[in-house]
Amino acid sequence: MVGIYGATTSDPHQREFLLKGGRFIHVDYPKAYTTLAFGINDAGTVVGSAGLQHGSVYVSFMYDGTTFKRLRDGSDSATFAHGINDANSIVGGAGTIYGTTGFLESGRTFTPINFPGTNVYEYATDINNKGEIVGLAFNGLYSNAYTHDNDQFQNIDVPGATINSASGINDQALIVGY
Repeated sequence: MVGIYGATTSDPHQREFLLKGGRFIHVDYPKAYTTLAFGINDAGTVVGSAGLQHGSVYVSFMYDGTTFKRLRDGSDSATFAHGINDANSIVGGAGTIYGTTGFLESGRTFTPINFPGTNVYEYATDINNKGEIVGLAFNGLYSNAYTHDNDQFQNIDVPGATINSASGINDQALIVGY
């Protein structure tokens, strides 16, 4: 399991943890202001984001337990990796801290995942081993949850809700979110 813990009395930054065998392993991206872990695959490869320059630049990373591999979509000042599958395909959002577009990164190639409409923030949040993607798109007033498969989007908003997010999908296409 991976996750994020907030400030402690001795450290004001957000940090990543890996929970393995009942033991917390704290992991920090080199020289990062903050390190955020969002996804892990069956091989234990972790993806997340690191805030550099006091949080004004965010890069994504893959962490295999010993080394970090930096991921950044072009010259974007913010790249946030959220999910990874067993083929090491990674999903997330890239752009600036003021607006992002969803992406799929596979083989060092970033492919945009753009939910229909005009959105401020878009994030692909998880990908399963079949290549099915879930995510969210926020237009400034409300957010839509979606699935993306074979270049087709399906909106999966909860009826009557204004804030929706799909945050995980397994290989049986069961989706979790809020």
